Amino acid sequence: MILSQKFPYFISNHEVFSSKDKLEKIFPHIGLDNFKTSIKNSYGQIPFTINNSIFESQFVRLSTDSLWRRIVSRLLRAPACVLNTGINVLDFFLFRQSNRQLDVAFSSDNEVGAWDLATMAMRGIHSCQSWTAGRRSNLIGSIIDPCCGIIYLTDNEETQYGSNMLYRSIVRYVVHPKFGPCLFLERGYSQPIFDKFDHYCIDTLFACMLYRRTGLNVITQSGLADTPAKRELFIPSTAIVNKHMSCASYRDSALEYQSLGSKILKRFPSLSTFKNIFL
Repeated sequence: MILSQKFPYFISNHEVFSSKDKLEKIFPHIGLDNFKTSIKNSYGQIPFTINNSIFESQFVRLSTDSLWRRIVSRLLRAPACVLNTGINVLDFFLFRQSNRQLDVAFSSDNEVGAWDLATMAMRGIHSCQSWTAGRRSNLIGSIIDPCCGIIYLTDNEETQYGSNMLYRSIVRYVVHPKFGPCLFLERGYSQPIFDKFDHYCIDTLFACMLYRRTGLNVITQSGLADTPAKRELFIPSTAIVNKHMSCASYRDSALEYQSLGSKILKRFPSLSTFKNIFL
């Protein structure tokens, strides 16, 4: 994949981008093409959230969740009785944002995906992967990793490098040896306009959108924490990633790359469909 001249030199001049061979991503093969959609399309349409147990989905309503009642009450400085209405926490967040034109975008594939990954710290959210920061070379690893994409919330205001990113998270295709393939949302990064409750709701919104498109279980780093279940998750290794581990995708989660062994392939035959991508 040869990148256009708009990419910074440290990325476009890397040897991996000297070939015309297509960098293949796993996501289009599982029903997850690049997309952008209004969050208003989700209001009242997503009945569940992802709880803190691995691979469990359930209704989480403020009327039955005293912890979130207390959190929301504190963050919004509202009387607790106002929150005893039984509304879905995600719908509550969407209602708070109803006067804003917000979209959720996902990308991984072709130059659109490469650009979104390359500019994840250049469009309103600053981190260690900005083009002048110490981990900028890891952007190359995210672009070439077949199991890496990005999902973000935008108000569509234009920056120098594209639409403004208000909140973003890296999406990884991962495997659990007992439960099989699933999607993993890395720690989210945001502009300072959002609080912790917003982060929880946006992660939930992202997870639900990804689940609806793929049917795969979605795990968030914040929800799973450092549990044995998380430590068993791994990212399927590929030849291109192994060759360029010096600039591998930066992982807040510290998830490791691992080859798909014969036992896992036998247990989850669907993974064999992607032998041309995985080792």
